[in-house]
Amino acid sequence: LTWTSDSLLEIKTLDLDNYSLTLGSASSDLKIIDPLTLDHSDEKLISGEAAMEFSGLLNISQGELSSSNGKIQLEQGVFLSGGELKVPNSTLVIGNQFNKTGGSANLAGTNLQLFSDLSLTSDTLISIQSLDLNQQKLTLSNGESDLEVHSLLEIDDVNEGLITGDADLKLNQGISIIAGEVTSSAGTVAINGASSLNSGTLSVSSGTMALGGSFEKNGGTLSFTNSSFSLLSNLTWTSDSLLEIKTLDLGNNSLTLNSASSDLRINNSLTLDHENEKLISGNADLEFTGLLNISLGEVSSSNGKIQLEQGFILS
Repeated sequence: LTWTSDSLLEIKTLDLDNYSLTLGSASSDLKIIDPLTLDHSDEKLISGEAAMEFSGLLNISQGELSSSNGKIQLEQGVFLSGGELKVPNSTLVIGNQFNKTGGSANLAGTNLQLFSDLSLTSDTLISIQSLDLNQQKLTLSNGESDLEVHSLLEIDDVNEGLITGDADLKLNQGISIIAGEVTSSAGTVAINGASSLNSGTLSVSSGTMALGGSFEKNGGTLSFTNSSFSLLSNLTWTSDSLLEIKTLDLGNNSLTLNSASSDLRINNSLTLDHENEKLISGNADLEFTGLLNISLGEVSSSNGKIQLEQGFILS
C-alpha cells in the first residue's frame, strides 16, 4: 500500500500481514497507538520524508523500518533482533529503550533526540550525526554499547546526562558542558575538536580519557584521577584548577598548558620518545610524581614551575 495524504493519519493498531506500507509524501504523517511487531521479511514501513510516530514499543525481528529526510518517533523505544532500521539523514526521537541484539541500524547523518530517559543497548557501534538530550539522560547499558557523535555535543540543562559506563564514547567535534553530566566508569571517552566545561560534571573514573584539539575549563567538576589520559592530536589545555591524572600518553603529539592556572600533575612515570612529543607548560606548574625519561621530544617551561619528585633521565 502507498498512502498519500494532506494530513496526519492516526490509527490504533496496524497489521502489515507480510506486506509493505509506503507513505507517499512529506505530509502523509502516520501515528500508531498500540505496539507494533515486524516479523516477516516482506513487512516494511517506508516513511520517506513523512513523520511516523509510535506510541507503543516497536519490535523488529524481520522486515524494515526506514525514513529518508523524515522523522520517526518511538516513544517506548525499539527492540531490534533482526531486520533493518534505516533512518539516514533524518530525525529519530526515542524514549525508554533502544535494544539492538541483531539486524542492522543505519543512522548515518541522523539527529538523535531523546523523548524520555533512554537506555541504549547494542551489539554494534551506534554512529549518529548529532545528539539532543532534550533535558533527559542517556545511559549506555553495557561495554558493547559504543556511541559515536559526529557533531558538537551540547549539554546545557541540569537534568541532562550521558552515562557511558563500560562503553566507549567518541565525540568527533567536541563537547560543550554548561550544566548536566558526562560520566564513564571503565570505557574510553574520546573527544576531538574544541571543547569546554563551564559548569556540570565531566568524570572518567577509570578507563581512558582521550583528547585532541582544545579544552577549556572555566568551572564545573572535572575528574580523571584514576583514568589513563591520552592525546588524539595536539592539545591546548586551559583550566581554572589543577588537573591530576594517573598516566599520560602523548601519542606523538604535544600538550600545551595555556594559562598560569592550568597546572598539571602526573602520578606515574612518563617517557617521551618521539620528536613530536612535547609538554609545554608555559606559566603553569607541571608536577611529575614518577620518573621522567626523555630520549626524544621536549619538556619546557617559560615562567612556571616544574617539579620532578623522582628525577629525570635525559638521553
